[in-house]
Amino acid sequence: MTLASARRLVLVVLVAGALCAPAIGASAQVTAPPPPPGLGVKLLQGPADSADDPRAHTYIVDHLAPGTTISRQIGFSNGESEPSDLSFYAAAAEIHDGRFVPGAGRAANELTSWTTFSPTSATLAPGELLPVTVTIAVPPDATAGERYAAALAENAPPPSAGGGVTSSSRAGIRIYLSVGPGGAAVTSFSIDSMTAQRDVDGVPFVTAQVHNSGERAIDLSGDLALTNGPASLSAGPFPVRSVATLPIGGSGTVTVLLDPGLPNGPWDGQITLRSGRTSETVTGRLLFPTANGTSAAPTTDLKSDAERPLALFVGIALGLLFGLFVLWLIVRGRREDEPVVVTADSRG
Repeated sequence: MTLASARRLVLVVLVAGALCAPAIGASAQVTAPPPPPGLGVKLLQGPADSADDPRAHTYIVDHLAPGTTISRQIGFSNGESEPSDLSFYAAAAEIHDGRFVPGAGRAANELTSWTTFSPTSATLAPGELLPVTVTIAVPPDATAGERYAAALAENAPPPSAGGGVTSSSRAGIRIYLSVGPGGAAVTSFSIDSMTAQRDVDGVPFVTAQVHNSGERAIDLSGDLALTNGPASLSAGPFPVRSVATLPIGGSGTVTVLLDPGLPNGPWDGQITLRSGRTSETVTGRLLFPTANGTSAAPTTDLKSDAERPLALFVGIALGLLFGLFVLWLIVRGRREDEPVVVTADSRG
């Protein structure tokens, strides 16, 4: 083979490869990631009028008038290597010690009696995601108030042949259903204090005391930022460690873990907490204790975001009034210093 023939052969191979590459790329398909291990769950459908409410697209959160029916879709997935036999049902729930707690077994309340599933059972292949429709039909004579339940899938293995103990697993979505005429009930809460502390290992953390002053339960998340620290240092924001759930009229705490090497301060701590569309931000001075396992006194003189614009407006208004008062004094002084001109009366 001559050198010219070899060059032509290489050129043909390169061109053929270039032509084949797009065809191979076009035939490749992007596969969905496998579901997480175990029994998985996520809300597939939220209310259309709450697109800006992340809570309503994590849980079933709604306000319904008596006689109203809604449907939502939940996706249950099997992350195991074997098929999974699932049953779907609603269990009554309550809010206790900052947690949303489904009842044992098929605990019932009014909300569970209004809730149905389609299908009610299924066998999921490994890696399969099954959409399940949850329908809530509020009867016309339902009384006003908020009710709680969990839409659950349960994997209950059949009893073993030897009569041994078998265990079941459950996964589900919270249901917060407010019932009553008119629009949705008000969501509101206050952040009443912040406390700088150190755990037994010396790691600093902050707790915030929160009161639910609204008409609905709340799920609190958020973060804490530190500014104006030693040598003008800033740190954060640090996320709230876990979501805290408070019932109507209830109080509780949220906890923010900080960097172990954080100086004691003092710092300006600004914490922002959110539940759905509602958020609150307050700022207070924090000084962390030196000893491990101790706590500083709670900081209660907190300034809220709502107070800052008002204070700024009041400060500007007082400044303007003071400026006008000074200007009036200057003008008045000039008038008093002007000579009095006396003219003779020509008619005299």
